[in-house]
Amino acid sequence: MKKLLLIILIILFSSPVLAQCESNESWNTAPVITSAYEISSGKLYLEWTGTASVYQVYMDGKSVSSVIVNNAVIPVTKGTHTIMVYPIDEIREVDTKIDVGIGSDKIKVLNLDLGIDLAMIGLDPKKLVAGTPSNPLSIDYSPNTILNAKPEQLSAITNSSDQVLLSFSDRYHADEYIVSIKCGNDINYVKYKKESPAANSLIQQNGNIITLTLDPSFLESQECMI
Repeated sequence: MKKLLLIILIILFSSPVLAQCESNESWNTAPVITSAYEISSGKLYLEWTGTASVYQVYMDGKSVSSVIVNNAVIPVTKGTHTIMVYPIDEIREVDTKIDVGIGSDKIKVLNLDLGIDLAMIGLDPKKLVAGTPSNPLSIDYSPNTILNAKPEQLSAITNSSDQVLLSFSDRYHADEYIVSIKCGNDINYVKYKKESPAANSLIQQNGNIITLTLDPSFLESQECMI
């Protein structure tokens, strides 16, 4: 099994995020969950495909996150859980008092506390409806000591090319790193996989010390707009 060390790094930028949240006629298509990683004790990184403007993530029938991107970090406790992702969008001239079911339970998609500015992406919170959910993802969560390992050292400096260099220690020699970048009120997650030539060229290792280069072209290729 591949070893995975996920590093949460917060970098503040003064410029606003260039969110691209265009509605699409296929917004109602069920999202497909592609990844689920533990990033620290009680935190799960979830990623999916889809074309909706907004998504809501449900765990065990309860809303745990609402985002305008195709990933989220959600809280998780030890035990068995079922996760589903719902596409949310604005529909005109419909009854917005819509219920969507998970088993025998009903979840109202009304007055969503999204934690995002809906007006900025052109959505009316009174007209939001839920589309077809993803297939359920069942997990049996148990904290993992390797995944929970935190960097012993961490620094961020800028080189002569205005690239940010992130350095930290990795005692477990992970095959993949995930960096979170905060831009304004939004957070983007960027993967650095050693098996990827593009990402591997931006990873430097000196013993247990890892340095990642935040190259603008690479960030853009990972759909991180800063």
